[in-house]
Amino acid sequence: MFTGRDIYFWPSVKATLLYVLGSVPLSIIFSFFVAVLLNMNIKFRSFFRGMFFLPVLIPLAAGCSIWVWLLQPNFGIINKLLNFVGLPQSTWLSSDKTILQTFIIVSLWVTGNAIVIFLAGLQQIPRHLYEATEIDGGNSWHKLIHITIPMASPIIFFNIVIGTINAFQTVVQTALLTPGAGHVLMGQPKNAGLLYVPYVYTKAFTFSEMGSASASALILLVAIGALTFVFFKIQNRHVYYERGNKK
Repeated sequence: MFTGRDIYFWPSVKATLLYVLGSVPLSIIFSFFVAVLLNMNIKFRSFFRGMFFLPVLIPLAAGCSIWVWLLQPNFGIINKLLNFVGLPQSTWLSSDKTILQTFIIVSLWVTGNAIVIFLAGLQQIPRHLYEATEIDGGNSWHKLIHITIPMASPIIFFNIVIGTINAFQTVVQTALLTPGAGHVLMGQPKNAGLLYVPYVYTKAFTFSEMGSASASALILLVAIGALTFVFFKIQNRHVYYERGNKK
């Protein structure tokens, strides 16, 4: 694998790293700010909370089928809307230049769990801290930067760890969004969206290379474990715990 004799190993590693680096920060930022908005006293708040969590309840196969229809290059609704407002259309899942970015965009579809977790954390922030900020002349920006984000940092840290682990193990979405994506020789334009777990699955159950697939899976385990260890090592400098940072 490391010597390049397996021509799909390094491309799958590269695609997976790009996917993780793109999807995890975007999902965390998106779900956090949606949770902040849904934590405000707005009309139909319960309705909007339900709408953002609804995709989690929809079977993944059905959700991906909807996205395939929406992203179809020729008659998909999204390209029609882009054309209507005068923006350039995209090839989405049909091009090696856009397929990985499309996977990242679609990953926002199932951020309902993170939004709910953020909401639970935001509701635990003492209201008197916001009141004190208002008395000191602070505005909404000051509340967000100096109170909301620091107080919610343990929840942010939790979602980053869980989101990173899940992103490294992404397999179902790629298989459903691009027919045959689980097979490295078909279904994807130039295998540009070949993520690591579909690559391992193909080696094991398509080519029956169980030994090589097991070694590949072990590499993924070690990589995720090492990255999680690094996350927990740096949390003391960036994560605030009300009773003091954990050692």
